[in-house]
Amino acid sequence: MKNLKKSEAINLCIMNGIPVNKNNCTYASRNSTPKAPVYWANPEIVCLKQDWWLILNDWNLQEINVFCIPANTFTDTQLSTRSDDPSRLHLHILCDDVNFTNNRGSKESFSRYLIKTLPYPNTGKNNKKAVKKSASTSKNNFDLLIDEFGVWLLEEKIVGSKGSASSYKSYIKALAREINKVFGKNWFQNFPLFYIDDNFAKESNLYNLTSIFLNEQKKKAKGTDKKDWNNRQSGFNQFIDFLESKYGELDEDELIEEQNLIPEPQSEPSKTMPVAVAEIPDSTVISELNHKELMSKFKFRMNTQNRWYPNFGGQNGLLYLTRLPKKLFSAAKDKRWNSLLEDDLNEMRIIVGPNENDVRLFKDVQKMQYLKDGTFLVVFNDGIFPLYTRTSKNKIILEKTSIAWKGISIDHMIPLENDLRAKINSLPTLIKISDLVINSLDELGMVNLRSEEKWYNTVYDYLSNVLNPLRDSLYNELLKLDRRYELMDRNENSRRGNR
Repeated sequence: MKNLKKSEAINLCIMNGIPVNKNNCTYASRNSTPKAPVYWANPEIVCLKQDWWLILNDWNLQEINVFCIPANTFTDTQLSTRSDDPSRLHLHILCDDVNFTNNRGSKESFSRYLIKTLPYPNTGKNNKKAVKKSASTSKNNFDLLIDEFGVWLLEEKIVGSKGSASSYKSYIKALAREINKVFGKNWFQNFPLFYIDDNFAKESNLYNLTSIFLNEQKKKAKGTDKKDWNNRQSGFNQFIDFLESKYGELDEDELIEEQNLIPEPQSEPSKTMPVAVAEIPDSTVISELNHKELMSKFKFRMNTQNRWYPNFGGQNGLLYLTRLPKKLFSAAKDKRWNSLLEDDLNEMRIIVGPNENDVRLFKDVQKMQYLKDGTFLVVFNDGIFPLYTRTSKNKIILEKTSIAWKGISIDHMIPLENDLRAKINSLPTLIKISDLVINSLDELGMVNLRSEEKWYNTVYDYLSNVLNPLRDSLYNELLKLDRRYELMDRNENSRRGNR
C-alpha cells in the first residue's frame, strides 16, 4: 500500500485533464489514526482569491479525491484560520462526514465541490514515462504561469497597476501565439525548461531563436505593428527575469516536478523559419540590454541568492536569506536594502581584457550585447570591449556561452561562506533571524529550507512583529560583509563553489 507524493498526485490529476499544479492546490493525506480518519490541509487564504484545488489522498482506498473551490467562493471569515497563523486555513476534514466540514468552527460544505475521484495509477516500468507524456494534455499550465507573471510584476513594483500587468501578460501571449506559428505548437510554452534543464537550454537554442525572431519582426514592422513588437520585446525581457526569479533556487526534485508540468513541444516544427539562422553572421547582436535593464536583472539575481549552510555554527545551521530581508525593508518603505544593493552592483567589476588590470565598473556600462557566437560586448561611453571572465582557477578568458544571459553569474570575490565564518561573532542578528525562520518553518510544517520563494511571504506575516525591530541591526551587519562582486561564467562559478 502506497501513499502518493504530492508530485505524483498532481501528475495523476494532469493525466485526467485536471489543470492542477503546485501553485494552485493544497495537498493533504489521510491521518493514519484509525479512530480519527481525517484529512489535514493548510491552504493560504490568498488561494481563495483564485480557483483553489484541494487534493485529498486516501491511501487506504488507494484513490485521491479532487475538489475545486472557485475563486471568491468564501470570504476570509467563512473559513476559520489557525490561531497562530491568521494567513492560513487549518482544515480538519472528517472522512466520515458527508459534508467534509471544517470542525474548527466553519460549517461550510466541501462535498459540492468534488470534481473527480481518481484511482491510483498502475505501478510499472512505464508509469513514469506515461506521467511525463501526459503533461502535454494539460492546456492551462502556461496560462497559470502567465497569471503568476502578472502577480510578480506587481509584487516587484515593475508596474504600478493591474491594468499594466495585464498588458504585459497580453504581450507574452501574443508573442507565444505568433512564434508558435513558426516553430510549432507549444514551442514557446517550453521556455521554463530553458531555466530548469541545462541540457535543454543548450540543445534547444530557444532564447537565441526567440530573440532573432523578435529582432526580425521589429525590423520589418511599421506603424502600430512596430509598437506592438516593441511591446512584446519589453514583455519578453521581463518574462525572462520572472523565470530566472521563479526557477533560480529549486532543488533537483523540484526541478523534475516542474518539468512534468510543462507541455511537450510539437515533434515536427514548421519548416518556415523567420530567417535563415545559419546565414546570420557570428557578430550579429542577438540580444541587447541597457544599464537600467541590466541593473534590474542583476538585482533579481542577488535577491534570489539565498544560502543554506547546514553545518554552520550552532545546532540549527545558518540560513542566509535574501527575499525575506527584501520584504522586511520594502514593507516598511525602508529603501536601504535596495540602495545598498544598487550601490554594490554599480561597483561590480567588469573584466574587459585578458589582463588583471583590464577592469571597469558596472556603473560606467551603458549597455551589453549578446552575439550569435556566444560572446558579449560591453559598451561604455569611450568604447566597446569584449567581456572576459575569471575561471575557477583564477585564469582570465574570453566569456562565451550558448545560453545567453543565463550563462553569466554574479560572483562574490570573497566566497560568502568564508566571509560569514570569519565574521560570525559580529553577526548576531543574522543568526537570530536564521534561527527564528528555521523554527517558524518547523511550526508551519514547511520542510524545504532552500525554497525561500515558496514561504517568505508566509514567514514574514508570521514573524513580522519580531523581525521589524531588527531592521537597523540587520542593515549594520550587512555593511560588515564583503560586498565586492565580479561577473563570472555560470559554470565556472559552480565549479568554484564545489571546490
